[in-house]
Amino acid sequence: MPTTKSIPGSAWLILLCLLALLLYVPPMLLSELHGGEEAGFAAIAREMLSNGNFLQPRLQGNAVKVFPLYPWLVCLFSFGRPPSLVSIRLPALLSVWGLALLCGITAHRSKGKLAGFIAASVVLCCVASLRIGCRAQTASLAAFFLTLAWFCWYRFGPQEQRWHLAWGTALACLFFGVMSAGAAVIPLFYLPLLITRNPPRTLRQLQAAPHVITLAIFALLCLVYIKFICQQPFFPWDALSFSAPESRSLSLLRQPFSFSAKVFVYLLPWSLFAWAPFCLALRQFEPVGTMCSFFRALVFVPLLLFLFWPGAAAIWLLPALGPMAVLIGIHFEITVNWYRRFFTWSARLLYIMSASLAAAGTAFWLLVFLGNIELHSAILEKRLQDILALLLALACAILASLSIKLCRRVKKTPLWQALPLSSAALRISLLLSIGCLQSWSVGDRKLAGLSLAAGTGEQPAPYAGLSQTKPETTVYLHGDYAYLSECYYLRRDIVRLTNFPAGLPDKQEQIYLLSQRQPAVPSRQWEALSPNVNMSLRRQWQWRLPNKNNQYKLSISRQAESQPGAQPTYLRLYKGTLKNE
Repeated sequence: MPTTKSIPGSAWLILLCLLALLLYVPPMLLSELHGGEEAGFAAIAREMLSNGNFLQPRLQGNAVKVFPLYPWLVCLFSFGRPPSLVSIRLPALLSVWGLALLCGITAHRSKGKLAGFIAASVVLCCVASLRIGCRAQTASLAAFFLTLAWFCWYRFGPQEQRWHLAWGTALACLFFGVMSAGAAVIPLFYLPLLITRNPPRTLRQLQAAPHVITLAIFALLCLVYIKFICQQPFFPWDALSFSAPESRSLSLLRQPFSFSAKVFVYLLPWSLFAWAPFCLALRQFEPVGTMCSFFRALVFVPLLLFLFWPGAAAIWLLPALGPMAVLIGIHFEITVNWYRRFFTWSARLLYIMSASLAAAGTAFWLLVFLGNIELHSAILEKRLQDILALLLALACAILASLSIKLCRRVKKTPLWQALPLSSAALRISLLLSIGCLQSWSVGDRKLAGLSLAAGTGEQPAPYAGLSQTKPETTVYLHGDYAYLSECYYLRRDIVRLTNFPAGLPDKQEQIYLLSQRQPAVPSRQWEALSPNVNMSLRRQWQWRLPNKNNQYKLSISRQAESQPGAQPTYLRLYKGTLKNE
């Protein structure tokens, strides 16, 4: 029977890097732009690049209060070009990879290569990272800087007794956290320091000169930066929210149970190990020192804080993922040696789920290629659909065979190999089946945006759209809603008019306007460049079983759902040409 005494070599580190690419890069490219922060950051970064003003964020021509670090990173990775899906999501992706690298190095220094490998795998393969690592948001960025601040403080302070360097690096990382998520990271950084193993000693360090001087510099830097340089919001509630707040609130009795269940799901499959760092019987196997005690405080304090916080989201606990990953890596070897049968069964279950899903995906995409299943797409041509269906069927077949082979050998495989591989296999099978199916059909907002740009691929094109305009052309928006996701697919600068028609240029020969109706501006001749698009249209999946009407084919499409009582909202793209007097 294999044990965990085998140590991950360089080949397995390379394999872990390849898994990181497979788990995060395809979803980053396949998933369409989400609403909320993704669309908002894309629009802000585009305006920064077009007007060259990076210190005053603007959204659709109007100044807004947002945390600027993420849009700055989007501009950096755009290399002077308009933001793409890659540049929009790359900061979030790199923050997750950076967190995995940080946890791997920390656990490796404490317990060896096995602990480092597992700590990095926990970050890369848990549900929370897989969900947010392919989506533009500030949660992973703030979690990375906060975790880096904690780790640097402990290494340079309690371990090496270089307190000037400890407080300097920690508060420098905290400053970047303030730039990405506001002042909320400051209490999250300081609260765990107060309940460590030796609180009086920590309190003395808080009152010592290195901390007082560094904190004064930090406060002065924040004051100068916010008041005189960027004027970003300091508190999270002062920042612009790109999504409407949830109206549904849980009672104080249901909140802890709902929050705990979501945290358990977000950490899967590694939540099965979450009890080990807090087990008193396993503390005798921990490395000498106070690191594990300090990391337990880093996990316990945010958990206790958000557990009873009204309306707290489970993703708020993301800063605790790094310390938790290191603790799981340190306790992994002794835990799997004691409970090997249970964790072997868990890995086998993941392989079975992956193989089943991949086999179903193989059959589905093969039937799409053969024409027995008719899968409608709004933008893909028939020939391209056949090629993609064949490639997806081959990929699913390869994944199913690998999952079956690894499932049969799971008893002979070390668990530090089986658990990350089985988790990655399940994630890839979900991507090849459900993820590709969603991308194939095109979401409602993307379809609306492409319809406004007349870029749905219809031949011949019934409308001219923006194909004949220059990339630097400005499109004006007259409406009560920003339509951030839809406007992204126009690939043009958007200016939202608050006082129509006063905001339109008077002497410009041609202007382009998004409006609900034909503009009443008599000085211009208006021409429709797009169809009248229903922006409130929502479609649902419809499955039509084989019958005589569809030539005995299974037909899958997304059709508009009936919304009784809902008032449709239309939008259309117009070109206004100045009339000759």
